Amino acid sequence: MDLKPEQKMAVPKTLEHCELLLNDYSAMNTGYPTLGEIAADDYYLNTSDWKSLSNFDEQQTYNWSLEFMTLNTHWQNPYKTVYLSNQILSILAQLDQNYDKVKYGKILGAAHFFRAFAFHQAASVFTMPYQAETAETEMGIPLRLKPELDYKSTRSSLAETYTQIVSDYKQAIRYLPEVETLKGRPGKAAAYAGLARVYLDMQAYDKAYANADSCLRLRPELLNYKDLKASASLPITKFNVEVIFPATSIFSSPLGQSFARIDPDLFKSYGEHDYRKGVYFKPNTSEAGTYAYKGSYDNSTTTPFIGLTTSEVYLIRAEAAVRTNKIGQALGDLNILLKNRINPTFLRKSQKLIQMSF
Repeated sequence: MDLKPEQKMAVPKTLEHCELLLNDYSAMNTGYPTLGEIAADDYYLNTSDWKSLSNFDEQQTYNWSLEFMTLNTHWQNPYKTVYLSNQILSILAQLDQNYDKVKYGKILGAAHFFRAFAFHQAASVFTMPYQAETAETEMGIPLRLKPELDYKSTRSSLAETYTQIVSDYKQAIRYLPEVETLKGRPGKAAAYAGLARVYLDMQAYDKAYANADSCLRLRPELLNYKDLKASASLPITKFNVEVIFPATSIFSSPLGQSFARIDPDLFKSYGEHDYRKGVYFKPNTSEAGTYAYKGSYDNSTTTPFIGLTTSEVYLIRAEAAVRTNKIGQALGDLNILLKNRINPTFLRKSQKLIQMSF
């Protein structure tokens, strides 16, 4: 039993092995659950398209059906990321961190980041929304914190789930570098952004504001949509300056360009002088008067982008600022975003409307 079934198999046990596990982009950065987006209301399906869906889970999720799931991919994938993160943390615990302290810290921080991100993606889909008053009694998700497979999984409370996510992100902030050159790996700004997103979900607005602010002090860059080619089939490049951490969910037929029609009210909410209207949407040639989405930050039509961007963090800081009575800061953040999204000739009018809404 001690013999390996294949002599070429290697048991990971070094920092270099840990890095190789982290650099597995398909395992660590892709395949996250997309059921939440399928159930959202910013698009719709024609009846004929809905009936033609071959994936039963996606078909029933669109209708908010109570039918049991038949596949486990949406549940299994984030736990693969968790397993690999736990494997890395287990290896690190057996190594001398002073041997290569910089590399050790980067890997340690990244492992905590990926586990936090995966846990949050799972919790966002498979638990109830966080409410402080009920979090202790609501069911959370299983918190697998060891790579061993031979122990029973039990569901934690929702409070325990979010406590673990917050703890992992804080560890990531402690160890991750401010600059990370590898495209698929998180830096310190990504951990601040992830924690800001979590705190917004928890309605802890002062903490969401503080972490969003820390992120933007490190990574404030925004794309100017004026410079994008709106007529392109996919105008936004992958790994652009706004992407703090790249991640995508599972391929989903309902959300593909050939099926998903953008909700008319959402489309009309973008003014004619808003660059986002041309960058995000394109007319469907097969059905006049309807529109498809083409604004993926993954430069893809197959897998929805669910990573972290500076534009999202500006909006998190703005919302948290409003809810903590920092109205001037909120207006400032929205105006920064508008300057990079709307034709400047008509920007002043938009800014006045925003000020009136406050």
